[in-house]
Amino acid sequence: MSRRDQPTPPDRGGDQPTAAAVEPTQPAARPDPAPRSAATRAVVADDGGRFDPISALLRSWALLLVCALLGAGLLAAAASVRPVVYTSEAKVLFQSDVSQFLPAGTVGAGAGDADRALSTQADVIVGDTVMAAAAQGLAVDVDDLRDRTLIEVRASSDVIGVQVTNTDAAQAQREAQTLVDSYLTGNQVQGRAALTSQADALQPSIDTLQQQLDALNAQVPPVAVTPAQIANANAAAAATAASRDAVIGRLSDLTTQQDQLRAAATIYPGQVRVLAGADLPTEPSSLSRPVAIALGAALGLVLGILLALLLAARRAARPAATAV
Repeated sequence: MSRRDQPTPPDRGGDQPTAAAVEPTQPAARPDPAPRSAATRAVVADDGGRFDPISALLRSWALLLVCALLGAGLLAAAASVRPVVYTSEAKVLFQSDVSQFLPAGTVGAGAGDADRALSTQADVIVGDTVMAAAAQGLAVDVDDLRDRTLIEVRASSDVIGVQVTNTDAAQAQREAQTLVDSYLTGNQVQGRAALTSQADALQPSIDTLQQQLDALNAQVPPVAVTPAQIANANAAAAATAASRDAVIGRLSDLTTQQDQLRAAATIYPGQVRVLAGADLPTEPSSLSRPVAIALGAALGLVLGILLALLLAARRAARPAATAV
C-alpha cells in the first residue's frame, strides 16, 4: 500500500480543548432554610422530629400540677357539702327448696330456678308490702326508706344483702333490722296462706264425697222373697258396698291431705333465714375528705395527662402541615 492510500489521521489541533483548559463545575448554592419557631425546634429535638409523649409530659408539669390540685379541691368541696351517712347491712339466706317442711305433692315445694327466685325476692323486699310494713313500724316515709335501701344479690349464692343508709348509725341499724324482720314475717305469712289455701281448696271435693257416702249409707235394701229377688238384692248390696268402699277410700285420702296441709301451715318456718343481723356501722360509708382529695387528685392528674398529650400532638402536627 502506498502512502497515498493510507487514511489520514484526524487533526488533533485546532478547536479541541486541552486538558489544562477544562475547569471544574461549582455546585449550585442551596438557599438558607427558613427560620424555625420555638415549637418547631422543640418538636424536632424530640427524637428526630417525632412526637415523644414522655418529653411532652415533662414539659407540661405545671399543667399536670394545676389539674391535680383542681380535681382534689373540687372533690374535697363536694365531700364537705354532702352529709356524712352510715350504712348498716343484714344478710339473709333464701331457700328455694322447702319440700322437707311440706307434704308430698304440695304445689310449690320444688326448688325451681334459683337465680330467678333470688331476683324475685329482691323485688319483693323493696315492694310495697314489705316496705309499707317496715315504714309503719319505723314511723318513716315509705318512699324515703325505699330510696335509702340497697338490695345486693350475690352471684352463685342464695345470700341476699339488705343495706340501709342513714345519717345516724343507730337508726340505720334499726331500719335495716326492721326491714329484714318485715321481709321474714311477710314470707312466712305468704307461705302459710298458700298452704291454707291449698287445704281449703280440697274442701268442696271432701263435701261431695261425704254426700255420696251419706246417700250410699241411706240406701235400704229391697225385700227379697223369691230366689231371684234374693240374688238381685245380694248383687245390689255388693255393688253398693264396693261403691261405698271406694268413696270412703277417696274421702280418707283427701281428708288426710287436708290435715297435713293445715298442720304444715301451722309450723311452716318460711323460706328465709337470717344469717347476720343488722350491724352497727362504726365508720361513715360516704366519701371521706382524705379519700375525696386523693381521688380528685388522681382524676385531675389523668385529665391533665390527656390534655398535655393532646396539646403536644397538635403542636407536633402543625409544622408538618406547614412543610407540606
